Amino acid sequence: MAGDAAQKAANKVNPSEDELNQIDKPAEDNTWHDVPDLSRDNLKNQARSKFNEQKPFNREQAKGALGDATQAAHPSGSRDPADAADLARRDQQTGGNSGVDATKGAMEGADRLQQHARENVPQETQDRAREARERTNNYMKEKLPKERREQGIYRLKKMIVEIQGHQDCMLTMPYQGFAFSR
Repeated sequence: MAGDAAQKAANKVNPSEDELNQIDKPAEDNTWHDVPDLSRDNLKNQARSKFNEQKPFNREQAKGALGDATQAAHPSGSRDPADAADLARRDQQTGGNSGVDATKGAMEGADRLQQHARENVPQETQDRAREARERTNNYMKEKLPKERREQGIYRLKKMIVEIQGHQDCMLTMPYQGFAFSR
């Protein structure tokens, strides 16, 4: 994969045949170019304006998504994140169960932010991102067949189990989110 990346980069920077044929042609006389403004502030402002142009969601939308996530996670529907965090902390300290559903809250918040991103990001940008994702997935499927991916996942799981079982491991509760079988 590194070789493919290096080859693609080399192809991008290599000059075209037309450019190579004009290598001995001198530059035009008395042609002057303005020096670009490469000051820190100018570059920062350009980056900020480009980001703001295609921002997936603004601060108010993020706060709204946080409130929705908290409301979905909180048993009584409170939108205050501090209230939900206090309940979860109390549950962890006392071993109780007040009904805080962090997973449901996270899913609700992520769904809301994705919805805002779909509304705010231009369709052209979404299409380019989708195409890039498809090209990446196809490349990875070509370079790493399913058996090889599964073998890598198996090795990572085995490594985690071995680390958790080691006497020097300081984890108090081992992660049990997957079934370890071969």
